[in-house]
Amino acid sequence: MGTHLSFSPTRVTGTMVNYYFVCKRKLWLFSRGLSRERDSQLVALGQLLHEASFTRERKEVFILGHIKVDHTTTGEKVIIHEVKRSKSYSNAARAQLLFYLSELERLGIECKGELHFRSEKRREEVTLDSDGRCSVQQIVREVCRVVTESQSPEPQKGVPCRRCSYRDYCMV
Repeated sequence: MGTHLSFSPTRVTGTMVNYYFVCKRKLWLFSRGLSRERDSQLVALGQLLHEASFTRERKEVFILGHIKVDHTTTGEKVIIHEVKRSKSYSNAARAQLLFYLSELERLGIECKGELHFRSEKRREEVTLDSDGRCSVQQIVREVCRVVTESQSPEPQKGVPCRRCSYRDYCMV
């Protein structure tokens, strides 16, 4: 598989970072504007959960046009909150939040993060350290590599596709 288009690391989004861990084919399809999520019942459920959670907080804060955090709070430091339905793919959620923290750090904004897993009623603090910075740089390079491939990655076996909004693309 060769590459055919250029893709700047500044165009990487948190959703792309998340999809990199969930399914590289989903990432590739999403990067080409083939978003099927508006038809997904799970996405609709997630949106309802998001709207019902943290009702006093400002929702969906946009930063730099490519970062959309669920909400923020301030105290000693700004806290970036990312709300997920469950801890399934918690590694993807953690990487997404580390990406946000890294992007904000580039702007000179020191933050910490919190992941909220609503179905388990638990939260996890996330801080950006030197290992996290290196990890984010590697992930951004890998996201760019995947999205510039001329052909989509092969569907993965064993990935829970039955609930995926892109499954029609993979079942052909």
